[in-house]
Amino acid sequence: MKNAAELKAYIASEKAKGTDLQTITWNASKVCIGWPYVFGAAGQECTVAYRHQAYANKGDKHPTIKSACKGFNSGICSGCKWYPNGKRVLCFDCRGFTYDMLYLVYGWKLQGGGCTSQWNNSANWTAKGKVSDGIPKDTLVCLFYSKNNKEVVWEHTGFGLNGETIECSSGVQYFTKMNGKWTHWAVPKCVTGDVPTPTPTPTPTPPAGKAIVTGRNVALREGPSTSARVIIRIATNTIVDIATFSGWTYVKYGTKYGFMMDQFISVSGNNVTVTGRNVALREGPSTNCRVLTRIPTGKVVQKADLPKDWEYIRYGNKEGFMMKEFIKEG
Repeated sequence: MKNAAELKAYIASEKAKGTDLQTITWNASKVCIGWPYVFGAAGQECTVAYRHQAYANKGDKHPTIKSACKGFNSGICSGCKWYPNGKRVLCFDCRGFTYDMLYLVYGWKLQGGGCTSQWNNSANWTAKGKVSDGIPKDTLVCLFYSKNNKEVVWEHTGFGLNGETIECSSGVQYFTKMNGKWTHWAVPKCVTGDVPTPTPTPTPTPPAGKAIVTGRNVALREGPSTSARVIIRIATNTIVDIATFSGWTYVKYGTKYGFMMDQFISVSGNNVTVTGRNVALREGPSTNCRVLTRIPTGKVVQKADLPKDWEYIRYGNKEGFMMKEFIKEG
């Protein structure tokens, strides 16, 4: 049995090779085969202390949190199958398994604390459907099971890909043939090349410097263009940080300039190859920024230089672009 460190090392190694993220997610899920089910867990290390915490929350309804733990009373993990060679594994419940695998690979959080809330949150999915009507081929989906085929309360979830499934029920299990229990499917938005969950632009550490706003009510914009959306206007003499951003690349696609997330592209010199599916070209380096267009897998675009008359600024919890003529670096 593999351990948590080996899982994370595998993901990092495959990303370095340029393996597509869908394949990494599926194969990383297989690394977890045999790892334990703990109700409420979403990728926490399986320790006696964590099981005590989980049992205190839901032990009356999920007694296996205690009964399946060899060291629950002694506090000793030695000899436990979930402590291979003295190394920790992770634990999950069904929705926690899909959540954590997508987060570890894509850096994206599937919204919802349970199967039902995950399914009902439209920000999670590119497409949904019934298994009986067919499932998209060559696409990683989240499978759902609903009693009597009704879209009201969902009992279970897991991953599906081309008729195979990986799920966390009695631990993480892999099946080469899809069980007939699954009634519905949904494609996570991160799989199609976009991350819908608003995430803050990385905070510059440390800031590149300070600047003072010399103009009047100067616009802080999403992108380095006067046509980009205004985030906020900043008063004269306000001190701001000159910031840096990471995880994004500025590119030219046709007549459009914009930002693409590094995890969905491969950069070689000035050539940028799209490795994700229908990747968003955004006005600014944030998933909150407007989508200019979407670029298909395999498309080669050109890396671009940011306009020299714009500076990237952080003001409070907001980040964006400001024209250099309205600031003075200090």
